[in-house]
Amino acid sequence: MLSILEATVVNLTLASHRNWVSSVSWSTQSPNILVSGSYDASLKIWDIRSKTPLYTLQIPSNEENKISDKKILCVDWDFDVILSGGEDEKLHVYSAKNLS
Repeated sequence: MLSILEATVVNLTLASHRNWVSSVSWSTQSPNILVSGSYDASLKIWDIRSKTPLYTLQIPSNEENKISDKKILCVDWDFDVILSGGEDEKLHVYSAKNLS
């Protein structure tokens, strides 16, 4: 069990989203990789050792050749699957096999 006295504070800022970040989830396979979801309707895959995102994922719109403008409200990363949910009332599932 980790006590408060053993905790380490890490100060890190990753900036690329154009609106509020609503959710963050760490990769279960790599301690340096995380995904962030934002009100800008994008997911960003980050390696915390870099200041720029590795990947940006946009949710497609129902309209052909358009990107959704619906806010992403939550993200989760479990093994090689990234899940996101948002204002579009859909669960989006992404393969992360080759990301981390």
